[in-house]
Amino acid sequence: MDIPEYLPYAAGLELGTKRDHERDIHLMFCMMGRITGRFADRDWWTATRTFYRIPDRSWER
Repeated sequence: MDIPEYLPYAAGLELGTKRDHERDIHLMFCMMGRITGRFADRDWWTATRTFYRIPDRSWER
């Protein structure tokens, strides 16, 4: 993890040490849960949410 703001959330996670995409996704979900305080459980995956569309070219300069 190279982003200083996220280093506290990466403590104990061995990020980028192996080429294993499934493991990396698991670790990223762990970080997401640490940052947001909400882990991706069954309720998270099945909850109804508002869909927000980002207009085309919103990120272009």
